[in-house]
Amino acid sequence: MGPASTLDARFFYTSADAAEYLASIGAFGRATYLKVETLDFGLIAIYTLFLVRVFAASWRGLRNRWFAFVPGFFDLIETVTIFYLLKSGTLTPPAYLGYATAAKWLSVTFTLIVGVGSSLEGRQAKVRLGKIPRTV
Repeated sequence: MGPASTLDARFFYTSADAAEYLASIGAFGRATYLKVETLDFGLIAIYTLFLVRVFAASWRGLRNRWFAFVPGFFDLIETVTIFYLLKSGTLTPPAYLGYATAAKWLSVTFTLIVGVGSSLEGRQAKVRLGKIPRTV
C-alpha cells in the first residue's frame, strides 16, 4: 500500500473502486490505513489554518476567508467516512465518497488560486498606498 494508492490521494473513484481497494489491502493494510486517517484529522486542521492565514494576509481576507474552510469541509467528510469504514470493518463505501474526494481536490485548487491571487493583489494595493516599501 503506497501513499499514492490510498483513496485520499486519488482524484475520483466509484464506490465499487473503493470497495475493491479496501478488500485488496487486507486486514493489516486497513489497520495501517486507519492510522493514516487518524493523522489526517490533524493535517486537515493544519492546512485549514494555513489557508486561513493566506486569506488573512489579503486585503479582502475578511470577506473571502470562508473559502479557506471549503477544502477542509470536503476532506473532513471524506476522512470521517473512510475512518468509519475502516473502524467498523464495513467494506461497502457510500456512493458520495468519491465525489467528496473530487470536491476536496477541486476546492483545494480553487482556494489556492483565489487565496494566492488575493494575497498578491492585496500586497500590490498596500505598495500603492505606501503601507509597505516597494521591492526591486
